Amino acid sequence: MAALSLRRLSNPENLQKIDPRNLAALLHPHQAYFARRGIAIPPPGSPNVHLDHASLVQVFLAPDREMPLDLVESLHIVNELASPSGMDALLEAAREQEIAIERLRTATPLDVAVRACLQDRAFVESVHQRHALLKTHGYTYFTATGPAAALNPVPEAALDALRRDLDDYYAEHNRGRHCRIHVFHRGGKTWFTVRHGDAFKRAVDIETKPAAIFTYRPECFSTMVYVAESGELGIHASSKRELDLYRKLMGRHFFGFEEFFCGPGRFTLAPLLTKGPASLACSDVSGIEWVKLVEVRYERALPNHPREIRCASDLFDSYPHGIVPSDARLLGAGFKMKFRGARGARRLGLYPPNEARHSREGDAVLTEQWLQARGFLRPQAETGADVSCGN
Repeated sequence: MAALSLRRLSNPENLQKIDPRNLAALLHPHQAYFARRGIAIPPPGSPNVHLDHASLVQVFLAPDREMPLDLVESLHIVNELASPSGMDALLEAAREQEIAIERLRTATPLDVAVRACLQDRAFVESVHQRHALLKTHGYTYFTATGPAAALNPVPEAALDALRRDLDDYYAEHNRGRHCRIHVFHRGGKTWFTVRHGDAFKRAVDIETKPAAIFTYRPECFSTMVYVAESGELGIHASSKRELDLYRKLMGRHFFGFEEFFCGPGRFTLAPLLTKGPASLACSDVSGIEWVKLVEVRYERALPNHPREIRCASDLFDSYPHGIVPSDARLLGAGFKMKFRGARGARRLGLYPPNEARHSREGDAVLTEQWLQARGFLRPQAETGADVSCGN
């Protein structure tokens, strides 16, 4: 259980911010476990509920192998959503789905997360999945080879078939059959978050005498975003093998053809070479104050094709006669971007033909406007580009 990290719940001051009646109601189904750890949990409806926050913190800081899995899941979800952004996600989703979350005007984010979990656990799980995808920073994009239909609503039969195939894949690769897929629609995009198991890990529990070794299966998240208007599928996964798997399964189950997402590459770095510093102009994109080129990766036309990286606070300033040698092929670029209202600059990595990495997923809207304006996104009708499929 060493993999469980409950940063917000591992502080007595934070626990005291939760209405004790709500916290007791969340923990009471597992009163037998807490009793073994020397903590009494009052039943729901008890007057003058008192909880030993210091002892609870010790349990949350050092969860043991006996902690019930359902309790682990509840604590993990509450911990992840117990922030201002998590509270906003819960309240926004509740309004969209017309779910009334009981809350006081003075409720803290922890209060809202706990109360929502008590009212509708399935709803909170779906919000947790949606909130998790917003933390995803890097996507590999694949373009469609034919007309791209909207997936709203997503066909249930296709979704079930996708889940079964993913379960088969993860079971075959020693990751268990734990696949869950949640679908969301936002801003003309259809998002898929796939929760699945990872390979087993072993850890030593030094609290036991003698120390015991135990195993557990961590959870992982993969994310896909489909844009019908442009016929693009963005995928965030843990390996190239999984990227190719998701690409093929999405094509097979939703469009009837495994290689449906195997069109031209999405990105190009040609503007850096043809326009120079002008390729970083951003005055026409409201919300971006400045952009600097801080890294380039390239391959030399020499024996063994050596690959090199150049870094500087401003490469165009440091290398006025050329950001890469004349015999080099540009492979990737790193930019620093200052967004209006942000304290500092954030990073964007671009690796043609199809990979982009953002410091924050929320930056994607503005960065894509800028990439489009400066010519780093290939035109939809362009042909002869590098093929972006994973074969």
